[in-house]
Amino acid sequence: MSHLRKLGILSGLAAATLALTGCVVAPAPYYQSRVAVVQPGVSVSANVEYVQTAPPPAYNEVVTVSPGVGYVWTPGLWYWSGGRHVWRAGVWTRPPAGYSTWNSGGWYNAPGRGWYHSGGHWR
Repeated sequence: MSHLRKLGILSGLAAATLALTGCVVAPAPYYQSRVAVVQPGVSVSANVEYVQTAPPPAYNEVVTVSPGVGYVWTPGLWYWSGGRHVWRAGVWTRPPAGYSTWNSGGWYNAPGRGWYHSGGHWR
């Protein structure tokens, strides 16, 4: 086999390798409506996004000194964006009037559907 032919084959293999490197096909999330009864006669419908990939373990964040009296630390969390889990760092924030505690929510596995995030809320 000639030197030129070998070079052509190697160049083709290198180009194919580069073209395929980093190609990831993430399963598309799907949505299902979930209805929550807030009080008798009143319900709220929310679209729940199910993904097939479990979130990574949470980062062990360093909680900095509070910026002032009345601030509450809201820890970081994984959220789903662009076909992957993305980390959003925790922050200090002031709670709305009448609330003092942040419930972070979390990721839950619904067998046969996938993973979904139940959002946080103030108590």
